[in-house]
Amino acid sequence: ASTAKSEFLANMSHELRTPLNAIVGFSEVMKDGLLGPVTPRPYAEYVRHIWVAASHLTDIIGNILDLSKIDAGKATVEKARVALPETILLVGGMMHDKASKRGIALTQEIEPGIDTIVTDPVKLRQILLNLLSNAIKFTGEGGQVVLRVGRVADGIEFSIRDTGIGMDEAGIKVAMSPFGQVESPFSRLHQGTGLGLPLTQRLVALIGGRMEIASEKGVGTLVKVTLPLEERAAPTQPATGHELAKARAS
Repeated sequence: ASTAKSEFLANMSHELRTPLNAIVGFSEVMKDGLLGPVTPRPYAEYVRHIWVAASHLTDIIGNILDLSKIDAGKATVEKARVALPETILLVGGMMHDKASKRGIALTQEIEPGIDTIVTDPVKLRQILLNLLSNAIKFTGEGGQVVLRVGRVADGIEFSIRDTGIGMDEAGIKVAMSPFGQVESPFSRLHQGTGLGLPLTQRLVALIGGRMEIASEKGVGTLVKVTLPLEERAAPTQPATGHELAKARAS
């Protein structure tokens, strides 16, 4: 029954995402005025709202699709040698605007001498983006989010520390359950499905790692993701030129 449910969700999510991609794409063209300005002025704001709402729905459906694929055993892993400094630059750049708009200091630290790791590059980026997005979401103005990469005995550790609202043990259990979200002013302000942490935990396990969470109410949260070092892999997979340019521009 669980497998059937996951397959149904995967198929449904795919069918929903296809038309949403068209809405996102065409509304973005209009929002950016690629074919000329949108007039009268209120219409431009309406188009922006359409693009924001459709993009949000696409993200939600994408998370459901990813979670369903993993639960149905249909998710694949493609390992390659990943350039870590470029990956950290990329994800930090992609989250920079979101953090700065909320008055949050976002910093990245990487231990000297750490160059590459063998893992799935797409899933690694997704894991880090999910955790950074979640940390920013639950951190107030003037707070701080730090992404640090360092060596540990059994591999490479990625840690994301924030000075946000934090959680107690019961709150962590809620946050780690699919569709569970800790009740707070932040969650009411920034609605979501509560799939971020459960999906991230499954992605980490899928690529052979482990995830740990430590949190304290009113102090903040620390999430650690440890990935093993591998010897065999395809050639190095750095971020694309487009992705790096976007990160540096941010």
